[in-house]
Amino acid sequence: MSGDGADKAFVWKITADAVMPDDDMPEEAKEPKEQPPIDWNTEVIAELPGHTETVEFTKFDATGKWIATGGMNNLIRIWDVQNNFTLKKTLDCVPQEDLLFIEWH
Repeated sequence: MSGDGADKAFVWKITADAVMPDDDMPEEAKEPKEQPPIDWNTEVIAELPGHTETVEFTKFDATGKWIATGGMNNLIRIWDVQNNFTLKKTLDCVPQEDLLFIEWH
């Protein structure tokens, strides 16, 4: 997950493909077989809108069923992962400064 300055949070799917050396490459150009290079594949699978300021944090709960997002607008938004990332609750906090992190309890 990530937050950004465009007032949204994103859930990403990230997979890795090992890139195997080409058999026609000279030996000195090949990476060691035990540590092949990695080709990272990224895909946004959900966009979590609704904040009016920069999203400073995103965090899954311990079960992986919920995501909390929050940030500079002092709102925490709770998302239901199992129901297509639907918004379940918005909590309006009144701290003296911007929200910078969250811990689930």
